[in-house]
Amino acid sequence: MTKCFLSYVYAIAVLTLSGASVVPAFGTTIRVSPNGPIKSVTEAVNSASPGDTISVEGGVYHERIVVNKTLNLTGVNNPVIDGGGTGTVIEIKAPGSVLRGFTVTGSGSHLSNEDTGILLDTAGGTLIEGNRLTDVLFGIYIKN
Repeated sequence: MTKCFLSYVYAIAVLTLSGASVVPAFGTTIRVSPNGPIKSVTEAVNSASPGDTISVEGGVYHERIVVNKTLNLTGVNNPVIDGGGTGTVIEIKAPGSVLRGFTVTGSGSHLSNEDTGILLDTAGGTLIEGNRLTDVLFGIYIKN
């Protein structure tokens, strides 16, 4: 029992020192699909609460996304987020977020704007894994 408790305390200390956010694992799952009822990842992000999971079904989503709260965005059957050739496609501003299983394409092409496929801005402890980036100026840019 003591060993289990010490392991728990150690894990919390590591997360705290790494700057990661400790978010409850029991959030709601919001499903996004081209067939609805929620058809936009941005709509799902806006309606989500910190700690929620957004499960995005395969399809092409023509939008640029800003994640400003700690969320788990998971692609199912490789959904495509297409920024339409303008700006940054996905910007994550919340620590401890997850982005997994997407194809990200179509950032802008302006060096001075630092147009990026995936931008992490002050988002320590974020996990980016299993994504594919095509037709982006910068792939993954970690800022601040």
